[in-house]
Amino acid sequence: MRYVNVVAIAILSLSTAAYADQSAVQFEVVLSRDGNVVSSPTVMAEYGKSVALDTGSLRFEGSATAPDQEGNSFTAVKLHLLENGEMRSLE
Repeated sequence: MRYVNVVAIAILSLSTAAYADQSAVQFEVVLSRDGNVVSSPTVMAEYGKSVALDTGSLRFEGSATAPDQEGNSFTAVKLHLLENGEMRSLE
């Protein structure tokens, strides 16, 4: 089995082009295998709403709450990876 590394990063974006005058969260997912980046999709969503991305080999679902007064935000992410023809959860 090859070493697989998946990183999901939530980046807080304010007043982006996609969500002018609204707060949004941007998720950057980096999939690497054997030290090489295989895929690095990015998806954006409004705070409080779920967003999904399916590349065929990677399924990502994420959501984030709007930051509180201290800048804290709760982020939830689910990742699934296609292995041996089957989608498997990366928990």
